[in-house]
Amino acid sequence: MAQDLRAKIEEGLAHQRAGRLDEAEAIYRAVLAENRDEPNAANLLGTIALAKGHHDAAVRLAAHAFKLRPDSALFAGNLGAALAAAGHPDKAAQMLAGAVRGRPDDPLIRRNLGTALSRLGRTEEALEHLDRAATLAPDLAENHLGRAYVLKDLGRRSEALAAVERTLAAPSAAPATRAQAEFLRAALSPEQGAPARAPASYVKELFDVTAARFDAELESLGYQTPDLMAAMLAETLGAPAGRLSVLDLGCGTGLSGLALRAFAANLVGLDLSPRMLAAAKARGCYDMLLEGDLLDLLPTMPAESFDLVAAADVLNYLGDLYPALAAIARRLKPGGSLIFSTEATEGAGAGPAGYALGEGLRFRHDPAHVAELAADAGFELKARKRVVLRREGSVAVEGDLHLFTLL
Repeated sequence: MAQDLRAKIEEGLAHQRAGRLDEAEAIYRAVLAENRDEPNAANLLGTIALAKGHHDAAVRLAAHAFKLRPDSALFAGNLGAALAAAGHPDKAAQMLAGAVRGRPDDPLIRRNLGTALSRLGRTEEALEHLDRAATLAPDLAENHLGRAYVLKDLGRRSEALAAVERTLAAPSAAPATRAQAEFLRAALSPEQGAPARAPASYVKELFDVTAARFDAELESLGYQTPDLMAAMLAETLGAPAGRLSVLDLGCGTGLSGLALRAFAANLVGLDLSPRMLAAAKARGCYDMLLEGDLLDLLPTMPAESFDLVAAADVLNYLGDLYPALAAIARRLKPGGSLIFSTEATEGAGAGPAGYALGEGLRFRHDPAHVAELAADAGFELKARKRVVLRREGSVAVEGDLHLFTLL
């Protein structure tokens, strides 16, 4: 029996290595149906769940495999990777540190540990492991990209740019990896001009891995954009009466939904992060939630569907705002309202495009240029206010709230 199961696992592994994940998954599940405590099948099924973005399932399967084989550094590494993807960098770092002791020359475990440590703010430690990963596997683009992010955070710009160039030169660089590297290069080299937007893959990954601790982190930053937007709406449109059809773009975990609910008879949330959407669903304040990039989903929605569209700290991942503004205009009813926030920059700081990309990998917009783009899309400015969006350490991050009406 044991020999038959091993043969099935080898068959599944052959499918998995060839990229036939569904076939491999079916085999591993069949093995576990015969023997729930077959550690290799549980471990490999966990790696497939992780590859498919099913992070909670990946953690559950990897934890089961590790419980069965606590001496396996490989299983510990896979559990650490799953924990990191599920947004638990502290637990991930602890598990991956143990895995590194057992497999010190495994570049993937090294990179995963470096990434987890960087998310915890332990950048110097992170760089040690990412340097080692890049030495062990110099042809893997992700190793150099990980170094580039950490070097940027350490203020070592020239070294970060060199790591970006190594990322782009690596033959293994996938399109999403290349897009992130080019975006990071633009942030580090503002003289080259800012791109039109952040890569969707970067934004999705950023919010997927922070979803579990997102609200707590924002609270520590004194985040208040949704409440400020609700106050502006009440001042300009009158007290909320629960009568509007509202679209919340980039709804995240639902903090903006809580602020907008009093205005809405129907509240729709849209976000590209499934883990953010899961948190928003748990809040229970939305009538419908949609997953996808706003520039992709807005054009598919019926025209004149909403009385109000809101975007709290979302459009700072777009440089050129006109495509979004034009798509929003087509979704709003005549006379409908649009409210959103942008991070502030003005005049020469915005550059010829009217926006700039900061090293924090968010765009800053000149409010005068925003008003011009909105007018081109058919909007009239009703109110604008300079506010403090949040605090980063001792620094206040200033931004603008914009309220427009569709003509």
